[in-house]
Amino acid sequence: ELRARFGLEAVTDDEETCIIVVDQSKGDRSTLMGILVDAVSEVLDIKAEEIQESPAFGGNVNLDFILGIGKVKGGVRILLDIERVLDSEANRLPTVNTAPVGSSAGPGPAGVPMSPVS
Repeated sequence: ELRARFGLEAVTDDEETCIIVVDQSKGDRSTLMGILVDAVSEVLDIKAEEIQESPAFGGNVNLDFILGIGKVKGGVRILLDIERVLDSEANRLPTVNTAPVGSSAGPGPAGVPMSPVS
């Protein structure tokens, strides 16, 4: 469950709750696993050349779990580095501030749409 991985409060599963299947490869081994997410808003096929390095967001945004920025369909998507999120060494995710700039809202994971990339 990604909510637990990011230190978020548990919520009741509903009709939008989904399991995303991820193929995690390490060396010559490949493991299929399911990740429970609150919802999926879209599925994108993003080419490597459409991915740019993450810009500096400033403040307390931790970029350790951000793969980069994908430019698709006239918009920008922040891409989650799912392999780092699932890596047992990176099991303890730091808390980051997700509030809009100038807001005093509390901490949580990066508060922007994220898309896993295979």
